[in-house]
Order: sequence, then structure tokens, then C-alpha cells
Amino acid sequence: SLLISFKNAGELIGWGYQLQSPFIVTLLCLLIFSIGLILVANIDIFSSAGKLERFNKGSGLVNSFLTGTLSVIVASPCTAPFMGAALGFALIQPDIYSYLVFLSLAVGFALPYFLIAIFPSLVNFLPKPGQWMESLKQLFGFMMFGAAIWLLWVLANQVDANSLLIVMVGLFLSGFILWLQKINFKHLIKTALILVFVYGYSLINWDFKENVGTKDNDSVAWSLEREIDLRDSNKSYFINFTAAWCITCQVNERVALTERTLKEFDKRNIKYFKADWTNRSDEIFQELKKYGRSGVPVYVFWNKNLEQPIILNEVLTEKYVMEVTK
Repeated sequence: SLLISFKNAGELIGWGYQLQSPFIVTLLCLLIFSIGLILVANIDIFSSAGKLERFNKGSGLVNSFLTGTLSVIVASPCTAPFMGAALGFALIQPDIYSYLVFLSLAVGFALPYFLIAIFPSLVNFLPKPGQWMESLKQLFGFMMFGAAIWLLWVLANQVDANSLLIVMVGLFLSGFILWLQKINFKHLIKTALILVFVYGYSLINWDFKENVGTKDNDSVAWSLEREIDLRDSNKSYFINFTAAWCITCQVNERVALTERTLKEFDKRNIKYFKADWTNRSDEIFQELKKYGRSGVPVYVFWNKNLEQPIILNEVLTEKYVMEVTK
């Protein structure tokens, strides 16, 4: 509902757009890093917080809702290879169709839980509780650290080195607060609230400066003017709509859009463009919308023999790219 409200208000909303915000990437990095610490160190963060303990250990609607919300926020940007086309369709359709698509995705996301609720006997097929659960929980903690490192890398592609300082301070504070909890510090809650308040105020007012050093060189950077000039001249082109926070994009660039592929483009007189959507760009969003998409990756090829550009699959191989661009 929030997404559709923003769209109706005139905001240029695309799938994964939240990761274009350094502020959001920072919050996710800190949250995921903190979860990793809690899992690895086996910390019960609310063990001494009175009524909060009951809230933390409860299984009511609020707990279930917040768990699902976190899962969707963290996992959804990685769904591009499987649901990118459906999501791109949903965000450019009338509101009722958008709601229906998202409702279908939500049902699919929660389907295992629905099935267990309807057929409780399915629980018998799940592994029995034991020590393996503790080891698995700690393994997930290290996976959280990996996700935090990835988000830090995404942020490094968005902002300059000095802007990363605020994130480093946040990681330090996360570890410090959890350490205070581990040693049963008497005034933990009060100290934690003060630290979080001061850090939150600093974060909101922090000036995230864009990292110009990671921008593509002029020879491959896409612009609508360049695309139109090539098309008017009947020259072939290939556009790679990508972003640093798009894992599928990064994999495709290393697997399919390799140095060998780019050299083959040169031999075939195909101009290669890279439209980097890591940071917000209204021009790129409008171009994606023209192709019926609202997120990345998107790959477009055109030559003089085509009436309309070809939109390639979202998962690429070298062989597939070479066949399409013959």
C-alpha cells in the first residue's frame, strides 16, 4: 500500500529502489550485522528487559508480522531472477492489479506455513530439535555477516570513503551494546537508548556524498541522447541496465558480459552501454518504464533489422548473448 501510494503521488518507484538510498542501506547493514552477532554469540537481547521478554518470546500477530516484514525487506531484492517480470508488470499497472500480484507473491512466500497450519501432521516430516539447531543458528549468523559485508560494498559504490565512517561507527556501537548485554551491565537499557538516540540523530543528519570514483567511463555510460544518435545512424547497440545492489546483475556481468563478449561486440560493431541505477536516476527509470520494467537487471539489444529492441532474459550466458546479437 505504501509503495502504491508513493507511485500515485508521482514518485518514480522501481523494484529494489529502497537500496538506492544510502540511508536505507546503512540501516539494513547495521540491522543484519547485529542479528549476526546475536545469533553467533547466542545473546537473548531482552532477557533482562521485563515485559519486553514476553514480547520477544511471544508468537502473536505482532511478532509474526515483524518477522515476515524483516524477511521480505531482506530477501525480496534477491528475487529478481524469479519474479522480476511479474514485479515490473505490477508496478506499472492499475492499483488493483498491483495488489493482486503482490497478494499472490505473499501467499507463495507464506505457503509452507499455511500448509503446516492446515495439515499439522506435516510437522512430523521436519527434523527433530537438537544440538544441530544451535550450530545451524550460528551458521546463519555468519551468513548474516556476509550479507552485511555485501551491503557495505554496495554502500561503498554509492558514497565516498568519508561517508562510510558513520557506518563503521554504527557497527562498533552494535558490538559494544551487545557486549554490555552479555556482561549483564546494570544500566544496559538506558545506556543503549542514549547511544542509539545519539547515533540515530547523527545518521539522519549525515551528509552522504555520492561516490563519483565508481562511475563508468564516458565510453560506456548510457544516455538517452547517445542511444537515439546510434539508432538514427542505424548502428547496433546493447544496453545493460544494472546496479551494484543487484546480485543478479553482478553475476551476469561476470558470467556473460565478460571481456570476451565485449570484444565480440566490437567486432560486430555493437555499441555497449551501461546504465548504472545504483543511485537514483529519473532518466534511467523512465527508460525502464518504456520497456515495461520497473527494476534491474534489464538487457536491451537493437540493430537496423529490428523494428523494436529485443529485451533479453534476466539470467544470461555468453552463448545466449552471442546468439541474440547475431
